[in-house]
Amino acid sequence: MPRLHEMNIEGHKIVARCFNEEKKGIPIVFIHGATTSLNFWNFLQEPFVTENFRWFSLSLPGHYPSTFPQGFEKENLTADMLTKVLTAAIRELIQDHAVILAGHSTGGFSALSIAEYAPEIVHSVISISGFARGKWTGVLGFLQWLARHGKITEAVFKANLRILVSHRIVYRTGISIFVSDRKALYSHPYLEKSLDMLYPDATGLNVHAMACYFNRMPDIDITDRLSRIIAPTLALAGAKDPTVPPSQSSVIAEKVPNSELVLLDGAGHLPMIERETQYRQTITGWLKKVMQ
Repeated sequence: MPRLHEMNIEGHKIVARCFNEEKKGIPIVFIHGATTSLNFWNFLQEPFVTENFRWFSLSLPGHYPSTFPQGFEKENLTADMLTKVLTAAIRELIQDHAVILAGHSTGGFSALSIAEYAPEIVHSVISISGFARGKWTGVLGFLQWLARHGKITEAVFKANLRILVSHRIVYRTGISIFVSDRKALYSHPYLEKSLDMLYPDATGLNVHAMACYFNRMPDIDITDRLSRIIAPTLALAGAKDPTVPPSQSSVIAEKVPNSELVLLDGAGHLPMIERETQYRQTITGWLKKVMQ
């Protein structure tokens, strides 16, 4: 198993996995989305990346096995907090190197925010199903509503999260809320291996930490910062994403000066599974272009 790296950043326990440490050149840092974990990328990685790059899988703050500081409350979760903590973690991981930042969903948001905040350490950005404004739709939008409307509805939010992770079968069924193409999801050759790693992490999620994310993300909006991003940026999303409106990727591509937009037909929030071939071709082609 690749080396696990634990860091203490302003009281946050932040965890990363380091892959291909023998590789030289510009490394890639991958950041997962809300409610998942750093093991999200293990079986969903592009062969071009695994064969050619040193890469890291970095945990979002508060996501198992990472933890928030003791006494952390929802008011503490802001775009600036996420950005500063993740930037400090990346600096500790890579020392003096610039990196390619790749993030899925909230990880994509984080990658964009870091690129604006610390341009000197960001070579380029890949936003996968990412966003500038954290107001979600569909089932996750409803869960955001629950987390924001008082103690009773927040308790209902937490109960729903506990039910989702109560059994692997329930968890396996529940991930279908993220996709448009369920057939592609449940026929993917690495789905079960991915679940074998992700489900134990899901059972370790802190429901208070997740309530903080679902409560605060709708108020987070970095749209006005996008024009200050100088790193080449790929905004990649499914054209039928039920969770993050694909229009968010269009906004990213419109506002970031040196950017490219790719929407995959028929795909939802998990384009790396729902349209694997097109997804891999897009990532590989774009990386080859920006590495020239």
